[in-house]
Parts: sequence; structure tokens; C-alpha cells
Amino acid sequence: MFSGSVSEALKIKKEIRAIMTKNYRNAFFFLILVQIFYFAPILFKAEVIFPHNNAREMHSTVFQDDEHISNRKFTDQSWVYIPEINHHLNGNSHAWISVWNPCVQLGRPTSQLCGFGKAYLITHLLSLFTDNPFVLYTALTVLTIILTGLFLFLFLKTLGLCPLACSIAAIGLSTGVFVSYWLI
Repeated sequence: MFSGSVSEALKIKKEIRAIMTKNYRNAFFFLILVQIFYFAPILFKAEVIFPHNNAREMHSTVFQDDEHISNRKFTDQSWVYIPEINHHLNGNSHAWISVWNPCVQLGRPTSQLCGFGKAYLITHLLSLFTDNPFVLYTALTVLTIILTGLFLFLFLKTLGLCPLACSIAAIGLSTGVFVSYWLI
């Protein structure tokens, strides 16, 4: 009688595990679907992530209004990140990695921080497909956010949370207010 109840318990446990695996798979696909819809303008309209229209940097007297929110608080992209990425992609270098930037401060070592240099694997792989710094920055940003959501989902699954909690938390992190504020 005891062995029968143990075998039944193991059978029930296997059934529960099969159901949970299916639920985790559905929750994971739901997360992917939400992320695709969130990044649809970038993925399907070929838009780039940039905080403003760059009119001041180009000394333009004509300021065009477009449907995008312009945010001058985030000038690191236009003053630092995009020029550094451009130098990594199109600069004069003798090898696969750029080490000296002659265009600023009478020359200085090229910045290898923040994952924008070709020394970082993901950036190097993306640089094989484009030489446009705006496209590379956008692809790197979107990929980082998507991978952040996927990591949180898998981390919470490992902790034993239910599939819905894993999916909602990952969606909240990868498409929430904090990320949206920095992307818009």
C-alpha cells in the first residue's frame, strides 16, 4: 500500500511538471510576443533610438517637428556614444579594433567602455552587419533590453515562481516605465 501511494505521488508529480513546462513555454512565448509589439516601430519601420532630432548639433536654423518626443536631457548619445561607435565602425584603424581616436582632444585612446567597442562580442557581431552607428546603437539597445527580460524570466523560473509571475515581471522590466523613459 505504501509503494502504491509513492508511485501515485510520483506519477502526479510528473503530470504537474509536464503541465508547468507547457505553461512556462506559453508564458515565455507571451513575453517574446509583447517585446516584439513593444519594439515594432524599431523592428518593422527601421527607426532608430535617438533622444532628439540632432538639429542643434548640425547648427540648423530649421527645427522640424515630427511625431517623436524630443528630449535634450540625454545628450550623451549625440555627444559621446554615437561619435565613438562611428569611430569604431568607420575610423582609421590598422586592425579589427580601434585604439586611437585622432578626432577629439588632439587625439586620445578610443573609449572601449559601455560595450560600444568591437572588443565586446555582441557589438562585434552586430558590426559585421552594419557600418551605421545609429543602427548599431539601436540594435545593441534593443538586444540588451530583450536579453534582460529573457534573463529575468529564466531567473525567476529557476527560483520556482509560477509562469505568469515570471512573464509579468520580465515584461515589466523590459517594457516598463524606466526603460520607456530612457528610450523615448
